[in-house]
Amino acid sequence: MARAVGDRLDLLTVGGRFECPTRGSRWLHPAMLTTLVYRFGPPGTPAARPDRTMANGQCTAFARTPFLAAGGMELVRGDVVEDLALARRLASDGHRVGFLDASELLSVRMFESFGDTWRGWGRSLALPGVEPRRRQLSDLAIVVLAQVLPIPRLLLGRGDVIDVVLAAARLGTLVGTRRAYERNDAAYWSSPLADPVAAVAIARGIARRGRQTWRGRSYA
Repeated sequence: MARAVGDRLDLLTVGGRFECPTRGSRWLHPAMLTTLVYRFGPPGTPAARPDRTMANGQCTAFARTPFLAAGGMELVRGDVVEDLALARRLASDGHRVGFLDASELLSVRMFESFGDTWRGWGRSLALPGVEPRRRQLSDLAIVVLAQVLPIPRLLLGRGDVIDVVLAAARLGTLVGTRRAYERNDAAYWSSPLADPVAAVAIARGIARRGRQTWRGRSYA
C-alpha cells in the first residue's frame, strides 16, 4: 500500500511466492511461469507500451475513486484473463499501473497437482482475449526458440554457440525464479524439462481461441 500511494498508482498488482504441494505441480508450474518471463520480463519490468502491461490478480490494490469512475470490474466482465485485461484497459486510458514482486510478503496456492496446473493455468497461459492472435504466435515462437529448444539440442549433440548462450540464460532464469517458490527440490530444478509441455499449453490455448468454460461460465 505504501508503494502504491508513494508511486501514485491507480492500480498495483504483485506476484507472491507459490506453494506447489505436489512434485508434478512443482515440475510444471515453474516452466509455465518462465514462459511469462520470456514474453514480458520479470515483475517490475516496465511495459514497452500499455497493451503489453502485466498484472497478477491474486493481490491487487486500487485507487478507489478513479477505479470506480473508470467502470470497475464491469470493464472486464467477459474476459477470461480479467486481471491482465483490466490492467491493460486502465493503462491504455492513461491510468498509472504497476506490477511488482512481493514474494517475501505473501504466498499463494494456485493448484494441487500436475493436472490441476495443466487445466487451470493452461486455460489462460496463451492470454486469450488480451493478446491478438499474431502476437500470441510470435510470443509462442520466442518461447519455443529461446526457452524450449536449446537444452534438447545440446543434449542431442546438435547445439551451437547460440544454444549454449540460450541454455545458460534458461538456467539463469531458473536460479532467478527459485525465490518465487516455497520449495526448491529436484522437481523444481528439473522443470526446464517441462518447457515443451508449457509450450504445448500455450499452443493449445491459441488453437482454442479463448473458447472454454471456467467456474460455470462460458467464454468465447
